[in-house]
Amino acid sequence: MMCLSKFIRDNKPAIIELWSREAASTLPRHIDRALLQRHVEELLDCVADFIVPNTPPIQTCAEMARRYVEQRYSAGLEVQDILQEQCVIRLGIIRLWLAAHDGRGAAPRGLLLFEQAMNDSLREIINLHSERTNKARSLFLGALIHDLKNPVNAILQSMQLLPMLGP
Repeated sequence: MMCLSKFIRDNKPAIIELWSREAASTLPRHIDRALLQRHVEELLDCVADFIVPNTPPIQTCAEMARRYVEQRYSAGLEVQDILQEQCVIRLGIIRLWLAAHDGRGAAPRGLLLFEQAMNDSLREIINLHSERTNKARSLFLGALIHDLKNPVNAILQSMQLLPMLGP
């Protein structure tokens, strides 16, 4: 019985095809799909490395996910696009895997490891999005405080001058 890691590698073209069909209908038109496809292939390789039993992965899925998300943000995707894409990849692999194994043998164990790898990836997507959101919020608040401070200082100085001007 084939392990999920080998299955992902052997069926990468079919998985990419499922992703490609979904990407055509959901991703913004200006996005470079060839570039995104290369990112998906890298992600599949990382996940396949991660779920090989008793073998340390070349890179952690969290590291790969961070690069993957940064590549996606650089390409102009929003977090909801990235999460949708992850779901398409995940469901495509699960459907193909279960169809090939009828839910027997190594399928459930491999599926659990696959889910763990994908969950690590999704967690990193959310963490990076939160970091970027917090950074943007901090910049916005800093600019707002600066802009508000200057008029308030002018008002306070004017109030201090009023008694000097007399009645």
